[in-house]
This record gives sequence, C-alpha cells and structure tokens, in this order.
Amino acid sequence: MNGKYKWIVNESRRLHEAGVTPAVCDKILYEHAIELCQMAAIEELFGDVKECERRYMSAQVLLHSLVQRHPLHPHHRTTLSKYRDAVQRRLNCLKGPRKIMDVKLEAGIS
Repeated sequence: MNGKYKWIVNESRRLHEAGVTPAVCDKILYEHAIELCQMAAIEELFGDVKECERRYMSAQVLLHSLVQRHPLHPHHRTTLSKYRDAVQRRLNCLKGPRKIMDVKLEAGIS
C-alpha cells in the first residue's frame, strides 16, 4: 500500500509539473477510485474475494490520499471521508466472515 501511495504522489507531482491543475488530477483519482469500487462489487458477486479486496484496498488508498489534500473544501473532505469509511466497512465485512470460516476449518468444525 505504501508503494501505491508513493506512486500516486509522484504521478500527481509529475502532472502538476506538466501544467495539469490539481483539480483535474484529483478528479482523475476520484473517478478511478469509484471505478475500482464498482469493479470490486462485481468481483464480489462472482466470488473472487482476493481481487475484490485488492480493488477495494486500492480505492481506499486513493480516497485517503484525496482526503489528505490541502486545500480541500470541507464539504468535499466530508464526502470523501464518508466514501473512504464505507470502503473500509466493506473490507471489514469481507474479511470478517472469512476469518471465522478459517478458524472453524482449522478446528475441524464445519
């Protein structure tokens, strides 16, 4: 995750140096995070939990990086924080039942 975050920061700097405004960069990152969440939901429907988790985690990193940006309108910060928290809850739901099942399997309980 740290590597992805650093890549995002470097890409953002590169785009800024190329003359692309931060608002455009933020919009691209936001739209990509939303796409990742949509694809994760589809992966979840088809049962590919690993890929689903990977996509949600990537979206969470992007949303977190957007929340940390300065300056950011308070309304936008609140909205992005809600989205980020919703992705975190989804990840917790995905991990929770599987952890319980893993423990049951290890104990020989079906």
